[in-house]
Amino acid sequence: MINIRIIIMDFPSHRSWAEGYQRWTEKHSDLYQVRLTFISGEKWKFRMLSGAATSIDNNNEDDDIIIVDGMFDASVVKARSAHRKVFVYLHENQLTTPYSSQDRDKRQQTLWHFGMVHYRSLLAADGFLFNSYTQLRDFQTALPRMLKEQCPPDEIDWHLEKCHQLFSSKCTFLHNGLDLDDLLRLPLGENGADATEGCRAPIILWNARLEEYKDPGSFLEMIKLVRKESSITFQLIVLGTDPTKDQRWYQKFRDQIEDDQLLFVGWCTDRKEYAKYLRLADIVVTTARHETFGISIVESVFCGALPLLPNRLSYPELFPPSTFGANHLYEHPLQDGVTKLISLLQIVTEHPDIAKAMQSKAKEAVARFRWESMGPLYNQVWSSILRGEPIGAVMEKGPTLSTKEQTLSENKIIEITDASDPRVQLYRPKSLRNHALYHQQLEELQIAPVLHGGRRAMVRMVEAIQLGANIRPLSFLTTRALAQYIEHGSSTQVPIYTVDNIRLLNEIRGQNINSGDAILSMIQFPIACPIDTIRPPVLVLSQVRNAENVGSLLRTAYCLGTIQSVLCGDATSWAAVRDSRAARCSMGTVFYHKYYRTDDLPATLLQLRHDHGICVYGIEINERAVLLEHHADHNGKNDKKWAMVMGNEDTGLSIDVEAACDKILYIPQAHGDSLNVGHAAAIAMYELGKGSLSQPIVSHDGQGACP
Repeated sequence: MINIRIIIMDFPSHRSWAEGYQRWTEKHSDLYQVRLTFISGEKWKFRMLSGAATSIDNNNEDDDIIIVDGMFDASVVKARSAHRKVFVYLHENQLTTPYSSQDRDKRQQTLWHFGMVHYRSLLAADGFLFNSYTQLRDFQTALPRMLKEQCPPDEIDWHLEKCHQLFSSKCTFLHNGLDLDDLLRLPLGENGADATEGCRAPIILWNARLEEYKDPGSFLEMIKLVRKESSITFQLIVLGTDPTKDQRWYQKFRDQIEDDQLLFVGWCTDRKEYAKYLRLADIVVTTARHETFGISIVESVFCGALPLLPNRLSYPELFPPSTFGANHLYEHPLQDGVTKLISLLQIVTEHPDIAKAMQSKAKEAVARFRWESMGPLYNQVWSSILRGEPIGAVMEKGPTLSTKEQTLSENKIIEITDASDPRVQLYRPKSLRNHALYHQQLEELQIAPVLHGGRRAMVRMVEAIQLGANIRPLSFLTTRALAQYIEHGSSTQVPIYTVDNIRLLNEIRGQNINSGDAILSMIQFPIACPIDTIRPPVLVLSQVRNAENVGSLLRTAYCLGTIQSVLCGDATSWAAVRDSRAARCSMGTVFYHKYYRTDDLPATLLQLRHDHGICVYGIEINERAVLLEHHADHNGKNDKKWAMVMGNEDTGLSIDVEAACDKILYIPQAHGDSLNVGHAAAIAMYELGKGSLSQPIVSHDGQGACP
């Protein structure tokens, strides 16, 4: 018998998770016994700092594994647990969770104390398990940032290196298990979902707390725009926060939405009532700014609702486009979000058979989070740990995959044990490679591949591939512990070469690689798209040669949300886009753009103007230039049909390129000869794009990096 003790903060979602796993093991496993210790969530900050010290006593001595909620300091638990294995399971973490502006620690700038609890836990515990890969990725970005801000200068290098070692050896993700079947088994009575089927308007569901970080304001604006732009009649169910806490949002929905549209607004008092409203819904929408998993969305989809979700946070991980299609993810709630919601409403009302098929497929896809699927996986993880396998390698086997997917996964993961292995010759530097073999492999590929690296860039690249980006990965090379970053998200069946440690990877590359960024890829990128697929606004690069500048340009374009198409007017700019430094400086956003390559830029600019009706602006300082202003059509509105040309860092725009532009614009300066090309482009993109967005494309609290 393997005894597992779970010490959990008594929050509803945390309790539900722990009790669900306990019930499953009692019913289906004779080998595991799960015991629960609940600690009140009252004054949780004190309890987090005190480390759940009161939960460990002599009565726990026969526990083999102790799982501590991420709300506690595991270093205290580990110190009092003798020989027992101690692991931390994080439903959320205090480094990335947003706080209210009224929070005392936020006002006093002492929130980092709770981040230090996680760091102490990471140092002391035997392993960290995150409820999603997304939370793991965000935590691995946030913890070094916090250490850089707070750590004494003479210790920072040691702590940062320690972080990277711990991320590789101690961290993995293990999705939430959920009780989903009971939502469909609960009897609903005469007024339930079955009684209204086929004789009602489609129902849109909001199933989240009515709090600032869930952004209910954007959802309310979405509903108002859908009502304005579409003639489809629909109803609304708003399941929100306990009304004893806050009534403001309930009142806003009642004031701004007509009574006959509001089927229900409030808080469900029991599971049966909750299940009834979930089973009534046709579409579930969220506008969350923060989410580590998304339990309420998974429950809603399992009950039959089609999801409409932001294309960020944990949602692309749980609802990948390869399974659900691309129409369930939006970039901006008040732009393509509204359009996609109207499209889903049309499918539900005009094509019910198609809607039912989509809902059935969506339900089947999220069924993998049922305890019937997750329970055996949890037990397998604990067994692997007790056999001595490191936590960082436990999830490499991909046990959540189907039999077919497991076979594919096993075939594409190839272990490399020798630096001279011919399969990794493309990754070797010129001074160390077998040149004959290297050129033979290039001839077989019939392309010149590009080497990219770094965890953040690779994660961005895999996400972009899932969304249909024009990128052809050829292979990956990484450590065994980090292979999960690629295997989890990559739907492409290309080889993933793994090495058992960073030392062998350094030997292959002939240089020291940061252990946290030890993911390399050989890809064909960029791949030129036909000019007919290029959509304005367009960023045009003419002889921009510095890869860091290009990366900065592409990151700015992505963050401002104004440009998705890039036109390279020469081999110099094309080479800069290919450079791995561009990917690094763009924080991986280089992979989200479409690219067109031309060897005759003036002719292409004239084609954009005459055939596609695009206004072409050159950014330059000369006597022809006029003051920079925002783009507007004949009606004074920004129709987004513009292109912006940036020239060489030293010589600017050539005469023939200038002649092919509609206007030459300059940015007024107080001093100096000229701005850096990246800074100038940022100012110009923002100014030209004014009026085309009602609000920033990416919403966040300003404390962390944009998604």
